[in-house]
Amino acid sequence: MSAPPDFMFGLVADIQYACKETSGTEGRVQRYEEVPHKLAQAVKVWHKTMPKLDFVLSLGDIIDGRELQVETDEDFLCIWKILEPMASTTAFYHVLGNHCLRIPRDRLIPALRMPASYYSKQLPHEWRLVVLDTTEMSGHSGFPQESAIGQEAAAFRAQHPLSPAEPQMADWNGGIGAHQLAWLREQLASACQSQERIIVACHHQIGKGAARDTHLAWNWELLQQVLLKSPWVRLVLSGHDHMGGYAQHKHVHFVTVEAMLEAPPNTDAYAIVEVTQDCINIQGAGSVTSRKLSV
Repeated sequence: MSAPPDFMFGLVADIQYACKETSGTEGRVQRYEEVPHKLAQAVKVWHKTMPKLDFVLSLGDIIDGRELQVETDEDFLCIWKILEPMASTTAFYHVLGNHCLRIPRDRLIPALRMPASYYSKQLPHEWRLVVLDTTEMSGHSGFPQESAIGQEAAAFRAQHPLSPAEPQMADWNGGIGAHQLAWLREQLASACQSQERIIVACHHQIGKGAARDTHLAWNWELLQQVLLKSPWVRLVLSGHDHMGGYAQHKHVHFVTVEAMLEAPPNTDAYAIVEVTQDCINIQGAGSVTSRKLSV
């Protein structure tokens, strides 16, 4: 009989609910009306999982956003009513996505019970979760243009205009600013000192090849370099690119999780992740790809 995992967690990306009719983008189908039922089924499975999940991680874009703010707020409440019963008994960690910010961040962060837009959490058996905010430096961040991060975003866009050479500079992407980057480096150094292995979570992928180039974070190349310099980073989890993807660079696995929004009819899109001393086992349900990753 195999030993129990060191810890387990639920995983979902791009729930992206809105009270809208089914639509299509890039030849794929967005099934908005099916999302509440699919999410409720995922929560039911997570709740019954034994041994009990240590937490659930949502990789951003829990809503899509509608024309009126009151409509977007209604969509958020619909999803939160599904999540809240489990969030009251199990730790729920959220990542900010570009669509999430259709609700102003000063309301959204406390509504999701996030300690901040980026943060870290100690996990069992000498692991650490580092959550990044790749919406911080973007055109949809919600920060005033005259703020320090607003000015930093404008300067970065001016230096890196959207082009075939830099397709990641699309409006729907974003990156992290200098202050958050310094914080990330501090987290990596702290984890190294305490010998904790690291799982990074962010909405926009920062591993080349794990998502389409048009869906990477603005400053993905710098962030990838920073993470690869740490011998303690093992896994980067992202959403945003609804089709999903995977790449490995050196000792780090970069995984983009398929969107719940685009799960085919009569299927779902979520996962249960088991972490052991030598393996991360992503047990995908529905359209989420299962992966067994050596660590």
